[in-house]
Amino acid sequence: MNIIAIDTETTGLNPNEDEIIQFSAVDMQGHALADFLIKPIFHERWDEAEKINGISPEAVKDCLPLTDRKAEIERLLNSADLIVGYSTQFDLDFLASGGIELPDTETLDIKRIFESIKTETAADGISRKWQSLVSCAAYYGYDWNGKPHDSLADARATMFCFQTMFGMLNRGK
Repeated sequence: MNIIAIDTETTGLNPNEDEIIQFSAVDMQGHALADFLIKPIFHERWDEAEKINGISPEAVKDCLPLTDRKAEIERLLNSADLIVGYSTQFDLDFLASGGIELPDTETLDIKRIFESIKTETAADGISRKWQSLVSCAAYYGYDWNGKPHDSLADARATMFCFQTMFGMLNRGK
């Protein structure tokens, strides 16, 4: 079974207004199947997103736009039997709004599964289910090889969490 994990970094949170600026996908061993920066077409700046993902307009100024990566991304997604992500629909919505034709491939959202496993109670006594990928990765003992909010590092962390959750990771025990 061909299982891949995907992740994107974007100029913001709204797939109808914002754009992808990094796309990555990894295989079950965490090897990069795709990892590239993308030049947005409509945005010249994304200050708030840059504070989080560290991707500046300067970093992507000479990169290809998403439309030039369309065939490559579609081929990759179509090759998968299962697409895994953390907030998978977020990434898929951005891909679709960028013109990528999504396959009818099964998807799995690790965030939804993890939120059913771990709920935290805030100082105000209210239980909150929302959990970040960083929290999920820490819970399963992931050692980041890279920094969070880089789509390649996030795709690798997502694959690790997926494999750990489903007992697919040989951790030498």
